[in-house]
This record gives sequence, structure tokens and C-alpha cells, in this order.
Amino acid sequence: MKQRVISSLVGLGILAVVIGLYNTYFLNFAIAVICIIGLDELLHGAGYKHKVINYVAYAYAAVIPFFRNPWVGRYMTLINYTFAIILMLIFLGNHQKVTIQEIAMTFLFASLICYSLTTIVASRDNFGSTIGLFYNLVALVAAWGTDTSAYFAGRFFGKRKMAPNISPNKTVEGAIGGGIFGSLIVLGVSYAYFLYQSWIGITMVIHYGRLIIILPLLVVSGMIGDLTASAIKRQYSIKDFGHIMPGHGGVLDRFDSVLAVAPMVYVVVVYLFPLATVL
Repeated sequence: MKQRVISSLVGLGILAVVIGLYNTYFLNFAIAVICIIGLDELLHGAGYKHKVINYVAYAYAAVIPFFRNPWVGRYMTLINYTFAIILMLIFLGNHQKVTIQEIAMTFLFASLICYSLTTIVASRDNFGSTIGLFYNLVALVAAWGTDTSAYFAGRFFGKRKMAPNISPNKTVEGAIGGGIFGSLIVLGVSYAYFLYQSWIGITMVIHYGRLIIILPLLVVSGMIGDLTASAIKRQYSIKDFGHIMPGHGGVLDRFDSVLAVAPMVYVVVVYLFPLATVL
């Protein structure tokens, strides 16, 4: 528990720095680093250790979060195509040692992690710093707030196993408690963000009715991401994806829910309705 608390405090400190530099390329850089580390954890967890394949995937992960940069954005289609072609060429040259499953899963892992997390950058670039940061906070708090609440609710009230063949420690009571308290945390953080924006002179309207409507969707998305990560770890017989965060595991152990929630928030505000507006 002590290690979890210390790691959480360090993580919150890093998050504060990223928020402080939110309107700079530091956010893109931070997301790129998370993508690279997360991809490395997933590839090694799967037992994929072909250095050339991995380095090509890392390079791809480093580029995608800079999609709005003129030097990257105009060549995005070419970048995606080149990534696929390079993987196929590596397979053709090493087909006796490298399986097509490794090539396919590397492409899938890289695309999933990079494009999911890059929606955090897209929220800032497409909706502006004030609204974009709000959407990102909603995504992060929904994912982490639900996860933390489910952990404690499960410890104190958990009785019925939710998915014993995937994650034996997760309970129905933990999931319900996580959804309820996680949603309340999102609403509390949203109101605190509104107060802060008012304090610095920005008039902002948060559409709480819409937020309440989509909160169950975000909670379920986070649980799907978390359970999917647990299923992957079970298939590959690993406890954690990494050890960079003592008490928590690796980067993917912390961002598995975010991988599902962040794109969901982005899809909602792009295709359904905004959750906030600046007057």
C-alpha cells in the first residue's frame, strides 16, 4: 500500500507538470513517451523480442502523437503505409524465424496504443486548451477514479467474483462501487474545474446532464479496457506489464482503462454532443 501511495503521488506530480505545459509540445512528447513505454511492455510481455521490429514500432509510436505538426500531419497516410510495408518486408526477410502473428500483433498493438492515447492531444488541438483539458480530465478521472474506487469497494464489500477466469480479485460489488464513486469523483472534479476557470476569468458552462448520461458509458469502457489488459496478461502468463511504477506495475497497468475511456470521450464530443462550452 505504501508503494502504491508513493507511486501515485509521483504520478500526480508528473501529471501536474504536463498540465502546466499543456499548450506546448511537451504534451505531445509526454504522450509519445507513454506510447513507447506501453508498447515496449506489451511487446515484451507477448514475448516479441525481435529488435528491428520493436525499434520500428517505437519509432512509429514516437511520431503519431505529433500528428498536427505540419511536418508529420501532411505525411500521416505515408507514415502508416510505410510502417505496414516495413513490417511486411521484415517478415519476408525473416519468415523462418518471425511469425505473421508477431507482425500482425505488433501492428495492432502500436495502432491501438498510439491512436487511443493521441486522442488526448487531439482534444486539445481540436477544442482548445480550456475545453480540451476538461475533456482530458474527464477521461483520466473517469478511468483512474473508477479503478481506485473499485479497488477499495472490492476490498471492503467484495463477495461475488465478476470475472474469475480473467481477474480473480475483481468483484461485482467492487465494479458497482467503482462506477458510483468514480462517477461522483468526475462530477466533483468537473465542478472544481468550473470554479477554477471562473476564478481566472473564463466563463464556462459544463453540461452536467450530458455528462451524467455518458458516465455509465465511460465507466463500462474503463472496465472493458481493464479486463482486456487482465486477459492479455493471463494469456501471456505475466503478473504486470512492467515495474516502472512500484505497487502499480507498468505504464499499461495504469493506462489500460485510459486506452478505452479517452477515445470514448473524444467520440462522444465529436459525434454526439459537447460536454462543455466557453462563453
